[in-house]
Amino acid sequence: DAGHSVSILASVVDSGNNTVSKSVRVNVSDATAPILATSFAEFTLNASGLAQIALQDIVRESQDSCGIASTTLNASILTCADVGTTTVLVATMDSNGNSAHSAQAVEVRDTLPPVVQAKSAQSIELTEDGTATVAVS
Repeated sequence: DAGHSVSILASVVDSGNNTVSKSVRVNVSDATAPILATSFAEFTLNASGLAQIALQDIVRESQDSCGIASTTLNASILTCADVGTTTVLVATMDSNGNSAHSAQAVEVRDTLPPVVQAKSAQSIELTEDGTATVAVS
């Protein structure tokens, strides 16, 4: 009931066993950030030089007693520019607007060898010393 006022019955009993009860209004608030736990992960680029990253790849736990409204990553695609160790930012927000953040290191690997495409056969003329120069484009 965060963000609402609720009525509760408060009762007090003294040492003489005298009791008094009164209805009191209590404002309920939630100022506690959600729990967010992340973990290291490794990603391998595909033939297009891309790796997709999803929440379940690095988020171990995201919870809150009032419920999680959203959990997001600052990147869903890793590229050749990310090869090595890079940081992915994770944010989670509970249903009352409290948030938690994590900067999680991930490893991005490029394990595919490069592909060379050669032009069709060409004639090359050797110089007097038996060498030739080939232009690569």
